Amino acid sequence: MTISFPAGESSSASAPAETSWWQFHRLPLLVALLLALATLGTTAAIENWMIRERAAARHSTVRETLVAIRARLDATLTANLLVGQGMAAFVAANPALRDDDFYTMARSLLSHRSQVLNIALAQGTRITHVYPLNGNTSVIGIDYRTIPDQWPSIEEVISTGHAVLNGPVQRIQGGIAVIARFPIAVPARNGQGARYWGLVSMPIDFSAMLTKAGIITPLIAGSTTGEERRQGLTLDIALRGHDGNGASGKTFFGSDSVYSRAPETIDLPLPNGSWQIAATPVDGWSPINQDIWTLRATGVAMALLLALTGYLLTRHARVSAHEHKKTASSLDGDVSLLPLTTFFKAAEAEMATSLRYRRAVGFLVIALDCHQEHQKNWTPAQQKDVQARMMAACRNALRPTDLLTETAFGHFAALLIGANRDGAIMAADRVRRAVKAIPSPTDLSSTPLTASIGAAVVRDGDLDATSALNRAAERLRGWQSSHSDGVAL
Repeated sequence: MTISFPAGESSSASAPAETSWWQFHRLPLLVALLLALATLGTTAAIENWMIRERAAARHSTVRETLVAIRARLDATLTANLLVGQGMAAFVAANPALRDDDFYTMARSLLSHRSQVLNIALAQGTRITHVYPLNGNTSVIGIDYRTIPDQWPSIEEVISTGHAVLNGPVQRIQGGIAVIARFPIAVPARNGQGARYWGLVSMPIDFSAMLTKAGIITPLIAGSTTGEERRQGLTLDIALRGHDGNGASGKTFFGSDSVYSRAPETIDLPLPNGSWQIAATPVDGWSPINQDIWTLRATGVAMALLLALTGYLLTRHARVSAHEHKKTASSLDGDVSLLPLTTFFKAAEAEMATSLRYRRAVGFLVIALDCHQEHQKNWTPAQQKDVQARMMAACRNALRPTDLLTETAFGHFAALLIGANRDGAIMAADRVRRAVKAIPSPTDLSSTPLTASIGAAVVRDGDLDATSALNRAAERLRGWQSSHSDGVAL
């Protein structure tokens, strides 16, 4: 069997020419935009996740710090309240105490580094004793009923029989203090129950108490020493609940704005209510730090890179599709089975385009295996039917972009656009299986039809179309000399 191909006419593919710039670049620009938006969206999602995680970690740290603050403040306040409770218990046990007894006891109680400024003892509602005397003698003899600002608190102590903590208030002597008052009850004269005797009143230096609890000094969440302090969170602290009114009370330390910044809060129990302590980081729950800026810069760079890559790849695909469409539109007749000369023109044009864009081109030479004896009995009509079926099988096995031509009975040539070695082998194998599925036109034998295929792949323009097809035909002849139903590359 001899297969030969005429020399093809050289041609070159023209550059893409669209009806308008926008029509040609619309799809590449859309792909670039979608890639950029997807990348920026992913970056934004990662940033939001980082912000949420950082905020959650900060909330946890601030919460732990608030627990420690409350413990220290509670311990400091309790230590001061014990001074008043001790004096009230002493007087209740010694209602007929002498002046020296009071001063000795008061001196002893105030010697334990408390923040109590002075202790005043009232029998009934009139102040009878005060310690220290220096600077406080003017209050001796005053009846609380004559002090409108303090009488409601005194009345509450008398009526409830429980300690009351008021303030903080501004002292006449200067400074801010919370006022603690403790009722004194002694056995009733009839020996049944107890009766009100008087009360102990004492101001506690509010600033000194907060300093001892570690609130007034710049507060660092977590450890307050060494490297951990430098890496900690500086907090804004606020307290509210004046006169023990808790969350409904007014703010008496720090700024009201702390409560509007989603703070962590915790309550400190008092004898007659509670204070609410709130804290937020000075720089907010989710500050924009270097990590966020690095993520944003990386996201923008990736978006630009992917957008450019998507644009170039899509534009390249558009150019290739345009070249093929232009070649196909210039052909006469049915492109499913091209005339041989037209096939060569298209092949040379595709070779030029592929060389320009550095892609491979595959060629197949397909031949029906003719060594089967029963084929000798085919009539011309049966041969025509086999040829038509074989052409249809080849066309269906190839891609829509591939080209096919008929060279003789049972012989076809195919151009595989953009096919590398593996692509050519897979295409040839599909054709071989498709031919094998064609039913035999005679009942004399059940042997199926088979075809052998020679394949050649051209890279970098090292062969022209005619040479490539002749190379594939040589492989086919070598194969069919001793085999059938196979592919030779």
